[in-house]
Amino acid sequence: SIGTYNYVAATTVTSIVDTQNLDTTIALVITGNSGDMAHPYDKIELNVNRYKGQLGVYSIVQSQAGAVLIHSGTWSVAAGGVVAITQITDNTISGYFSFDTYDNIHVANGAFAANKP
Repeated sequence: SIGTYNYVAATTVTSIVDTQNLDTTIALVITGNSGDMAHPYDKIELNVNRYKGQLGVYSIVQSQAGAVLIHSGTWSVAAGGVVAITQITDNTISGYFSFDTYDNIHVANGAFAANKP
C-alpha cells in the first residue's frame, strides 16, 4: 500500500497514436512524469480511444479510455473510472480523471492541462 500520495507531474507529454484498428485510427495519450526525487520514474498515463478532438467524459469500463499509475516500478492498471476532456484550445487540452486499479489503488481528483498534440 502506498497510503495517501499526492502526485504532481513535473512534465506532461501529449501524443496522438495511430492504433491501426479497424474502426478507429487515433488514440490520445497523456503522460504525466513525476517530479518527485524519491520516485523519479513514477508516472500516470491516460488515454482516450477513438479520439476525435471532442470534449467529453470517457469511460474506462466501456473501453473509451484507459489509465495506468506506475509507482516504484509497479504498474497499476485502471479497472474502472473516467478520463474527461473539459476544454480544448488552440494550444492545450485540459480535464480531469479518477480511477480504481485492479490492485485496489484509488486515484481521485486528478486534473491535467497539457499541450495539444
